[in-house]
Amino acid sequence: MKQVILLTLLVLILSVDAVMLKVTDEEHNPLKSVIILNHNKAFYTDKDGKAEVGVVMDSLKFIRPGYLQKTVSDNEIMKDVILIKKAYQLPGVRVVSPQEDISFKFGDSEKIVINNDDKVYDNSADIFKSRTDIKVGNANMTGEKQSVSLLGHSSRHTAIIVDGVVMNPAGSEFDISTIPVDLIESIEIVKNNASAGSGALAGAINIKTNRVKAESRFSLWSKVEIGSFGYNKEILGTDSRLKKINLQLLLSRLTTDNDYAYKTRAYSNQPSETVKRQNNAKEIYDLNLKAELPYKSLLTTYALMYEEFEKQMPGSTNYEMHYDKALQTGHILRHNLNLTYADYLDFSAFHHISFSDYDNSNSTTQASILKTHNTNETTKSGSFLAWQFKKQQWMVNARTEYGLDTYSSEDFITTANSVDNKESSYFAGSFALKVTPKVGSLLWENDGSVRYDNYKLFGDYTSFRIYSGLLYEGLLNYKVGMSVGTGFTVPSMESLYWKGLPSAIGNEELDAETSKGWQILSEIEYPDHFKVKYTYNRNSIDDMIYWLRSSLSGGVWKPDNVGKAQLTNHEVGMEIYPVKNLAVKSNCTFTEALDKTETFINKHLVYIPEYQLATIIEYNIFKCLFTIDWNYTGRQWTTRDNLIKPLEAYGLLNVGVNRRFKSKRMEHQVSVQVNNVLSEQYEVIAYIPQPGINWTLAYKIKIDI
Repeated sequence: MKQVILLTLLVLILSVDAVMLKVTDEEHNPLKSVIILNHNKAFYTDKDGKAEVGVVMDSLKFIRPGYLQKTVSDNEIMKDVILIKKAYQLPGVRVVSPQEDISFKFGDSEKIVINNDDKVYDNSADIFKSRTDIKVGNANMTGEKQSVSLLGHSSRHTAIIVDGVVMNPAGSEFDISTIPVDLIESIEIVKNNASAGSGALAGAINIKTNRVKAESRFSLWSKVEIGSFGYNKEILGTDSRLKKINLQLLLSRLTTDNDYAYKTRAYSNQPSETVKRQNNAKEIYDLNLKAELPYKSLLTTYALMYEEFEKQMPGSTNYEMHYDKALQTGHILRHNLNLTYADYLDFSAFHHISFSDYDNSNSTTQASILKTHNTNETTKSGSFLAWQFKKQQWMVNARTEYGLDTYSSEDFITTANSVDNKESSYFAGSFALKVTPKVGSLLWENDGSVRYDNYKLFGDYTSFRIYSGLLYEGLLNYKVGMSVGTGFTVPSMESLYWKGLPSAIGNEELDAETSKGWQILSEIEYPDHFKVKYTYNRNSIDDMIYWLRSSLSGGVWKPDNVGKAQLTNHEVGMEIYPVKNLAVKSNCTFTEALDKTETFINKHLVYIPEYQLATIIEYNIFKCLFTIDWNYTGRQWTTRDNLIKPLEAYGLLNVGVNRRFKSKRMEHQVSVQVNNVLSEQYEVIAYIPQPGINWTLAYKIKIDI
């Protein structure tokens, strides 16, 4: 009898194998806290979606709220298990899975999840300041316009997409700081010809705003920020649930003097001296409202964004007297209505208005030709309809859209320079396909997208993007891939019709810039220990637009399609986690941006750093997050002929600490950030010096009622 019992136990032991399983959603994102039932035993996946399961040769059951329950028999058990999102009913409670963003995602795209609980950002542009593949343009000051660009391209070549809507008016850069960082849930980055319409030849930055977090009937939070140069910012936010409607309201006010000391340039007849930069105050008011109405499988969302601003505009230091009383006032108004049905149908309608009034007519300059007072108004309206169908290993996405841009300008000093209402409209359609078969232990990702655009002023354009890559996940994770694509950027309305200053005019004969490019990427990761990646990008641009002095137009500045360019990037990144709660991340991008026009063959393109380096150290200890980051930016040329000495390379050291703690229904967060600790003197744009050491202190409190 004992022998029989021992033999039975031996058979049972031999029939149990420890198997490492990974559970993901349909987009291969790991799912945490999935319950895996094996008869009377339960296992749970970790933050990477992994669980070691002793499998009895029968079946496993996978359960997670918001997803379809899945049962896998013994002959179907694989290392990767995919769960499908689904709403389901509990007694008295309806549990709904998070609404998906119905947009096509390429296998080589990078997703950044924003967690404002871990780190406090002053504005949306701060998210990218420690990245070397993205350049934050314009002055590095609170309240200034902040544009972003990918891989050394012009900012007009990077499409900024918010909740499916392209924010850039045709051929224009976008001030990303107008999107409150507290409303951003995640950011997806697609590089090199994203096939997303005009302005995406360098890639696209796809921003998804957060859902209304109505976890209780009413929650209220407030944040106060103070800092150098008279910086003050007050933010008040609420999330509430009114019957079936979820509401979110965000109000903010920003004021700053932005007066700071800097060292002037040294010349042969004039030594360097320390002076104070003045007439740079800013005052900005923001209102953001979001209302969500979920009804069965339909989610209706309305978003309103309103910003009003008053900004002193001191101009460059070599012409201070021309702008000593320059003032820009205006407002931005954006309406977005979105309907999403059952995670496969998406409709949006939008109307955006931007109005500004610029006046330097009271400046002390004696050059009357530089005095101006004008208003500019641009609008962007349109709608799109997207349909998406997903299966376990493939996805289809189709989209059609229509857009209308308008532009007008009124000159109060020289009325002949006024521009009556001008229009540019387009319609477009796109189709995308994703196929991700399993090949042994490899996941083979294949993505393709083709898009047709018809512009009333410029004609037809067809762009495409194809990606193919292999992904292996095990003790070590490997990824290799390659993409090719084409893109285009139509001229902005200002480039076509501008008459604002006697020294510059637009050109109605401009054509669109076109491009073709490709990239290869590789990545190796030992989860929770290290990650190393390398990417090579190459892009060629035809009909590139430059502003040049035109002798035929009397020597004024005028844009023209006279350029060809070639941009090559080498990106290297590394992440190391040597001990618990310590992360060291380092990345660098080397860029060769060359003019290929015959007259300027192999000259460096302007305002593109030769290289950018960044190292970030994050350490969690005593419930505090400490950060140290070092950023180094290489030389930048300022003229097309490269005859003037380039801007010097510079390095910035920043440190910060963040502490978050709870007490009953209240949540507190305190953060301190010190920028440019070594007080480096540098310029981002010629003759616009940047501040030395500066600091920000923020306190946030949240109450759930």
